This record gives sequence, structure tokens and C-alpha cells, in this order.
Amino acid sequence: MEEIKNPENPVPDNEPSPETPVAELKIVSSLPGFSPQSLPDDKFSKGRIVKYFPQSRYGFIKDKRGKDVYFNVDEIRFVGDKGRESLKEGILVGYDVAWTPHGLHIAYIKIY
Repeated sequence: MEEIKNPENPVPDNEPSPETPVAELKIVSSLPGFSPQSLPDDKFSKGRIVKYFPQSRYGFIKDKRGKDVYFNVDEIRFVGDKGRESLKEGILVGYDVAWTPHGLHIAYIKIY
């Protein structure tokens, strides 16, 4: 057992104390041009289509934290007025994800 040098502070010297500041998480928004107030409050996660391959019918959406999430046009359902013909790189979308045998994929997309 380690010896505690300071009897007033029961934390051993080689461990961080509870007062040690924790680095703040910085979430960088990848949705330039849209403030959180201007985005619709429809409970969908927001992102941008960063890659879309219409011939292969799949693409990737970059979420607010900078992660790419896969979608396949044949596996998703479109919500709202716009459908698959409106898909193109750079547009803002709302989406909902689901777990598949291949990992996390988009299940629903709403094009804004």
C-alpha cells in the first residue's frame, strides 16, 4: 500500500486530486452558416452530406462532432417533401441512426 504523505489530503501524491481541472470538451460545429437557433427543432440530429456517390447509391454525413456516418439510399426512409433526387454533397440534412449488422447507419433523412 502506498504511503500518504499529507494526512489532510487522503489522495496519494501520484494520483490526481479531485480539484485537478479536467480539460473541457470542445465540440466544433461542422455546419458553417447555420446557428443552433436557425436550425429546425425537429429532434433530428443535424449534419451535412460530405460525400455522395449516386451511381453506387451511398454516401456519408458529417455530424456536428465531425464524425462521418454512412448511409445507403436503398436502406433509408425520407422524411418531408424532398426525396432521393434532392441528395447532393453539401446540403444540410436531419437524420436518425440505427444499428445494423455492419455498424451505425442512417435510418431516416430529412433534407432541409
